[in-house]
Amino acid sequence: MASKTLTVATKDNLNRALRRAKSAKNDEFYTRMPDIAGECAHYKDQVKGKVIFCGCDDHKKSNFYKFFKQNSKALGIKLLVCSGVENASTMKGSYMEFDGTKETIIKNCDGTFQTNIPKVVSKYGAENVVFVTNPPFSLFRDLIAVLVKYNVKFLLIANKNAITYKETFKLIREAKLFIGMTPMGKDLLFEVPNSTEFAKNKKEGSGYRLVDGKVYGRAQACWFTNLKVDVASKCALAKLMYDFSKPDTLESYYGLSEAERNEKYPKYDNYDAINIDKCKDIPGDYFGEIGVPISFLYYLDPTVWDIIEVLRPTIGSRTLYKRIVIKRKPIKS
Repeated sequence: MASKTLTVATKDNLNRALRRAKSAKNDEFYTRMPDIAGECAHYKDQVKGKVIFCGCDDHKKSNFYKFFKQNSKALGIKLLVCSGVENASTMKGSYMEFDGTKETIIKNCDGTFQTNIPKVVSKYGAENVVFVTNPPFSLFRDLIAVLVKYNVKFLLIANKNAITYKETFKLIREAKLFIGMTPMGKDLLFEVPNSTEFAKNKKEGSGYRLVDGKVYGRAQACWFTNLKVDVASKCALAKLMYDFSKPDTLESYYGLSEAERNEKYPKYDNYDAINIDKCKDIPGDYFGEIGVPISFLYYLDPTVWDIIEVLRPTIGSRTLYKRIVIKRKPIKS
């Protein structure tokens, strides 16, 4: 059942957006095989026996398609489906199915995800499909809306700022969307179609990186999923020396003097919450509202924390970057 608060854009609007995305070189990033393998390794039990659908992909270029085809038997997937737009003017593309032995392809067909998601769901059942891809970042909102409408499990790469989108944040707050297993601090690099042209007007380090002489695009990206994620494993991957679910391993708020609290945990001028600049400084003995960096959502355990709000707070004359407001759930005795 579709969420009534999520609106799926009309097909004409999506087509126009997709044409813009296909023609924009800065929206055409291809995920590297090691990054796909590293993230997907955490969901082996959840993809076994499923139809893996790479629905924004050209099978001739996509490392997602290549990865799942090469590992179809090892992962135990039932079927691999790949579709995508290859001609931005006509929105035509290809639709391919790989059963572990042979590929069956339909060429010059509608390659859009808004057509092919309901097609695959109708054919195989939403409960049997996992949608995995790196979509054009500009289409993330539209893609999420379609996936939610058809109740499809997914694993996607998107810009970190997508966390604060109204549609996305609602799902996070309802514990229906999570940050994937790859730490948010990990630098995700992407293959780009024309690396020389791409790097021409960008600064090395911030806009791109050179690895063994090859140009890779940089993007502030992370994985988003509605598959099950293991918070304890995330903390281990990030090598944390503390546990957000155990207050006695965290900093103390009330153990500080009033002056020390005001300096370390200042309150916002425009919202009743204390500010945290680094996740490691979250106090274990404070049960009011706390503004934390977006990166905290990587460690979010919805059984421990309530997500309240996303805001752009101010302290004095300083406007901070967006914060997620959280509040610890009462500790059960």
